[in-house]
Amino acid sequence: MRLLIALIGGWSILMAQVPSSGGLPLYGYRVVNVYPHDASAFTQGLQYLDGYFYEGTGLNGRSSIRKVTLETGKVLQQRTVPGEFFGEGITVWKNDLFELTWQSRDFRAEEALHVPR
Repeated sequence: MRLLIALIGGWSILMAQVPSSGGLPLYGYRVVNVYPHDASAFTQGLQYLDGYFYEGTGLNGRSSIRKVTLETGKVLQQRTVPGEFFGEGITVWKNDLFELTWQSRDFRAEEALHVPR
């Protein structure tokens, strides 16, 4: 109960700081296309580069890095991360894609996929 009261109290402090003059911009969105994706992939990192998605997935025993076609969702390349690691963020550096394993505080450089440029 104390946590709930603290959260409500904190929220009221934040709301009091929002100007009521309507001066804040309001943004919207519209869906322009929908693409297929592996629903079992626990996406942790995603980068779009040269017409492909590069994706890092998480969960111990199920983490991987992948190169995926946007239009079909087909996995073109995949490298499995060792089962004891939980894959997190990804980045492309030069011609390689790397994934960080945050929970183990490890950088798995040997888990790179080659990214032709």
